[in-house]
Amino acid sequence: MLEAGFCVAFALVAVFAAEAFLSARWRPSYFRSGLILFSKRIASHAVAPSGLPEAVQLEFEMRSTYAPPLLFRTLSPVEIAFREELFEMRLLGYSPLMHGHIEARPSERSVFVRGRLNWSSLVLFVSLALFLHGRGLIEFTVLLLVAFMSLYVIQAYRYRRVGAVVAEAVGARR
Repeated sequence: MLEAGFCVAFALVAVFAAEAFLSARWRPSYFRSGLILFSKRIASHAVAPSGLPEAVQLEFEMRSTYAPPLLFRTLSPVEIAFREELFEMRLLGYSPLMHGHIEARPSERSVFVRGRLNWSSLVLFVSLALFLHGRGLIEFTVLLLVAFMSLYVIQAYRYRRVGAVVAEAVGARR
């Protein structure tokens, strides 16, 4: 049993390290892939190929006194990646479940704001759920689910705000 726990702990550390590396390096493949937990479509009469706001503008608009800052990086003329700052301590500190991706699709006259599940969140949730369930601690598994849902609500709120800022910027360029 100790060996299984060691393997799970090693897997968690490996996944956290790989994800931190890819996220910190702003690897496009990381931000373009993953299970979509949040999606918002912004329709516009005319979305120019360069119709997305600047990453610096989004960071400015999304400043928060209480929550960790959202960082934005341009991946291509029609894509922007975003995520919470790594290792930032604020009043409202939380472990993010998602990383974000904004994609303009001029042919569809749309911009999509999506939140994709972080690998570490999935591995951590599954590991804890299996550990707690294996010990007969169903109540704690339910508590774990409530905690993850609470984290989702916080991030979904912030991602909707990103969508509102993007919608305003796209609307201003019509």
